[in-house]
Amino acid sequence: MNDNAFEADCIGANCGTNSVIYSGTGVGAWRYTNSTSNPANVAVALGGVTGKTVTLIYTNQTPNPVAMPTITLSASQQLASLKSVSTETDERINHIPKRVREFNSNRPTLQRAAGALRAIKAPSAAVVGDARSWAVDNGVSDTLETRNALLQKKVTAADGRVVNFWVESGEFGIGKLTAAQLDALASRFVDGSNSVYSMVTGLAGQPWGAHPYTDLIPANQEIDIVFVNFDRNNKPYGLMGYFWSLNNFLKDNNHAELKNSNQSLSFYMDTETVYLGGETGIKNEISTLAHEFVHMINFYQRGVVLNTVNTDNTFDTSWEEMSAMMMEDIIGTRLDAVYHPIRDGRFPEWLAQGAYNCNPLNWINDTKSQCFSYNVTGSFGAYLLRQYGVGFYKHFLRNTSFNAGSQPVALLDSSIKQFGGRGYAEALRRWGASIALLPSATSPAGFGYPQRVDSGFTLPGLNGSNYASVRKLPTSVPGLLEGYAHFPIVRKPAGASYVEMLTVPAGTTLSVIVN
Repeated sequence: MNDNAFEADCIGANCGTNSVIYSGTGVGAWRYTNSTSNPANVAVALGGVTGKTVTLIYTNQTPNPVAMPTITLSASQQLASLKSVSTETDERINHIPKRVREFNSNRPTLQRAAGALRAIKAPSAAVVGDARSWAVDNGVSDTLETRNALLQKKVTAADGRVVNFWVESGEFGIGKLTAAQLDALASRFVDGSNSVYSMVTGLAGQPWGAHPYTDLIPANQEIDIVFVNFDRNNKPYGLMGYFWSLNNFLKDNNHAELKNSNQSLSFYMDTETVYLGGETGIKNEISTLAHEFVHMINFYQRGVVLNTVNTDNTFDTSWEEMSAMMMEDIIGTRLDAVYHPIRDGRFPEWLAQGAYNCNPLNWINDTKSQCFSYNVTGSFGAYLLRQYGVGFYKHFLRNTSFNAGSQPVALLDSSIKQFGGRGYAEALRRWGASIALLPSATSPAGFGYPQRVDSGFTLPGLNGSNYASVRKLPTSVPGLLEGYAHFPIVRKPAGASYVEMLTVPAGTTLSVIVN
């Protein structure tokens, strides 16, 4: 492919590009990449487009915003946008407390002993019926509270790790979290090859083990899953659960945060979501456990095992969250044959919010923001998985080619190239073409969300036409196209030809899709 020239963007099966003519079948794809330092005027002239839709997608392939040219949006696009389903932000979004997220991203420097390692006593194994107090963030104004809980169940995973299920006092029994519900949660987390524990550790590794640091809990740890009623508002969802790496540190009464450590390899989960959310609530708790389990494993594998004196290999927030959603994507069909968190959640929500002029690396946690980052990075990660596979994902989880915090683009770029891609900028652009609602089964190689069967997992295809009723298109042209962001324009040619002069900003690619 050549920059600074309008040319075909696909080859092979399902490529509907024949010079500047749409062949009549498959998806037609063309591109113009402006690699100069000035805007470029591009004459787009295509034939064979009778009855077809032409979608123009501007993608800024640089980290810096660029000025958008003056573009007239068609009345049909504005009308389509007004008719688009205006979905309210799904209430079933996990609202992670700010202090939890910030600590996980900016935890203290790990301490090594100057000489021999300090002896740290391994924790005593709890037995069913034991009581314990836990410091818990209630999800309301980042308030920490002490909650008392009883150990209601102990189970052992296939690899021998023990998992403890604690339930807050007053939250267990008839009308609350029942023994049957707890049994169901424990089974889905631990039992068999399709359990969260087996699948996630099989892909991402162990959540805790040996390390040389004196300020962390000992290597031999059981997992504690602590069910509490976070906000006591008599509603499911909201804060559904969290992993807080604070609890992997030893308590330090002289440290503002570490004084609150539970000194435990632990998750904290919401009871109200279980007993007020019905079967859907239980499914969401299990999916949340899978997501948070990745954070637990990433902290150990990247933040502890791969930690060096000069380099913190902890992912930046966007790639950390994306890696957890990619895990949900991979194991989704084996956890639940009906509901899939990406196919039925992140991807349609990305389209419904019109979350296109959004930099994936600018993490936005506001559920009301058009650029709500879970939808943006969840959809991007799903594209990467279907194009590059489970092996790519496992490579990405351990990639230390670049500093994960300060060079996130270079890090992901190297994993993409390792598995046959052309790199981050090109993957970003091809992903943006999905705004054109590409078919899952008949898109050219490198485009869309095809079904992928890989390493014993099935990643469901995301068929663009299924989401036509929810896709939101912009009704005005922004002054700036954000770094690594997209802007789509839809044209409906009246005849067999489509002709338009378009200006492409520097560092930006114009993708043209006919389908």
